[in-house]
Amino acid sequence: MAELSTEAKVGKILLIIGVVLGLLSLLAMLFVGSMMMFGMAGLFGGLVYAIIAVDVVGLVVGVLAIKKAMDGEMKSAGIYGIISSLLPPLNIITLIGAILCLVSPEAKK
Repeated sequence: MAELSTEAKVGKILLIIGVVLGLLSLLAMLFVGSMMMFGMAGLFGGLVYAIIAVDVVGLVVGVLAIKKAMDGEMKSAGIYGIISSLLPPLNIITLIGAILCLVSPEAKK
């Protein structure tokens, strides 16, 4: 396998950082959601659980983007990364990594 360009390397690293930060935000939301069980649940608790569900989908798509980047498929990694970053909560780091994967010379192959 050929050496990756700088854009591809940085994009892959930013995708990994974005997914790790997404996992940390998921853990924080799970903590808030568990506190809702002991106190005021209602509409706010349901909203927290809905955001958790969408965040899990975003993390799964983000992991798929990392997998594609590791395989060298930068165009697919960029598309999956953009989808992952736009799912709530918005993840700017993943978005920048996905854009870098898309503009890398490897994505044009």
